[in-house]
Amino acid sequence: MCSGRRSSLLVVVFLCAALVTLAAALLLAVFLREPGTAREPRGATERAPWQALLSRPVVAIIVVVATAQYAMGAFEVVWSIYLRDLDASMRTVGLTWVLFSAPLLLSFVGGRIADRSDRVVLMVGGFTVQAVCWLLVPMAHDPTVFLVVLPVDGLAFALAFPAKQALLVQISPRRWLGAIQGAEQTAMQLAAFAGTVTAPFLYTWIGGACFAVAGAVGLAGLVVAGPTLYRESLQVGEAGSGRSPRPWPAEPTDAVGTLSAGRDAAD
Repeated sequence: MCSGRRSSLLVVVFLCAALVTLAAALLLAVFLREPGTAREPRGATERAPWQALLSRPVVAIIVVVATAQYAMGAFEVVWSIYLRDLDASMRTVGLTWVLFSAPLLLSFVGGRIADRSDRVVLMVGGFTVQAVCWLLVPMAHDPTVFLVVLPVDGLAFALAFPAKQALLVQISPRRWLGAIQGAEQTAMQLAAFAGTVTAPFLYTWIGGACFAVAGAVGLAGLVVAGPTLYRESLQVGEAGSGRSPRPWPAEPTDAVGTLSAGRDAAD
């Protein structure tokens, strides 16, 4: 009987979530309009080569966010199982999810901070803290410790992700912004997919240490991308003056932009 009631309650919860999502999508479709200045003229729709789309700083951002997303894919699959194996109650399991998710509501604060400070430092610092939190998970065998670790993890993500989004827009040529963001989102989803696929096997093999593996993957991405992001941060500092945010070039020079300018001059 109890199981039947629980199943019915879950059906109601998922149905309500689906209806809210549908309502939000319909409202956006009716009221949201793309600014007229956001689109390039129809004649300037030549295809950009990947070299122009994936500059070194863009690739560095993709590496950082993809390796961080691997941990999220693993987290979503085996976290509840891991806590149950530690004899945590379902109430504790649910509470850990809430405590991880609640700080994400402060993402707007992270966005305001990103507009006033060095976005590279904020992004790298946030993802570093998150990776360290994953490394600490298998060292704590008391589920109550996670009630402290997960809010820190969620807050770090809330600070890092808006900075990453703003930085990606800042360094991307405006005309190819959609393609660049699409590539970044594809990399994120592939990394999350890899986490969901490999996490069950890793958990069967090494137990909770799979979270340490995920944290190590995130740190490896930061180590690989860090030098490029550091150099770009220095360039921003040299180009900017006064208070942050420091301006990046609105339209980075690339081969496609040069080619387009040459065609326009020839015409």
